[in-house]
Amino acid sequence: MKIVSGSLSQLLRSAASRIAQYALLYSSLILLPFIHGCSTPVATVNGKHISAKEFRYVLEHTHGADTLRWLITRELLYEENDKLKLVSDADVDSAFERFKQQHGGEAQFKLWLKRSNRTEEDVREDIKYDLIMFRLRASKVNPKDLKDFYERNK
Repeated sequence: MKIVSGSLSQLLRSAASRIAQYALLYSSLILLPFIHGCSTPVATVNGKHISAKEFRYVLEHTHGADTLRWLITRELLYEENDKLKLVSDADVDSAFERFKQQHGGEAQFKLWLKRSNRTEEDVREDIKYDLIMFRLRASKVNPKDLKDFYERNK
């Protein structure tokens, strides 16, 4: 499988504008709960409350950047998949059915979903992401395209 260098450079160029868009969206989502107040405790440890405000602050500052990077990467991968047609809906459906069978069939899978606090859509998204990543890693880059990309970006 060949990845066209123009496609790769376009992907890299669009990444900067996408980062700005996602940063604005992420900031809005983080600030929204603060507008509505955060006095509700999310947990109590030995009588001491951990407020929603404290929880969100720590969550944002310890995982926020990683989460944003992951969301941006996922979106860029999905766009690249749309261009290169690496993974189809049928591929995802087939892998999803195998996943359910590996978890003991429909009933056991539903139980696993409940215990994991997941939905079928969550699992399908994970499968799609994993399939795209696997197929991109397995693809071959034309040496000429690689050299051209290097020369343009050194």
